[in-house]
Amino acid sequence: MTNYRRLMSSYIIIFLCLVSLGSAMGADAKEALVQTSENGLFKVEMTLQGEKLKMGRNTADLFILDKNGMAVKGALITILPLIYRHGESTAVRPRATEKGDGRYVAENIYIEMEGHWELKIKIRKDPLEDTATFDFPEVKRE
Repeated sequence: MTNYRRLMSSYIIIFLCLVSLGSAMGADAKEALVQTSENGLFKVEMTLQGEKLKMGRNTADLFILDKNGMAVKGALITILPLIYRHGESTAVRPRATEKGDGRYVAENIYIEMEGHWELKIKIRKDPLEDTATFDFPEVKRE
């Protein structure tokens, strides 16, 4: 019986450690938003720093794949924030910088007011060009 109890105690400790590790990882993990571009040429995964789009300056990490699942390197990325009800953009223009292996960082995404916003991500790679749109129906002041 003693060996059985030790074995069960070990399993319980291992199980509790795994549960704690999983909870800790989940607390730090940021959920990526994923969109396929309008013509199906690209898949865009966006992770917002701060986890949601808010009024003021925002930064997003982008991971771009082609339709075959390969990382898109050397693309020209344009970001256009649009207020949904007006179709108007902000005067401040975001910029995207390539970080390598299909990863880009989009900085200076400026949201002027609360409301329903869209971020249009235009990807141009060689002769290919397509747009992915991310919808944010409830952007609020932090």
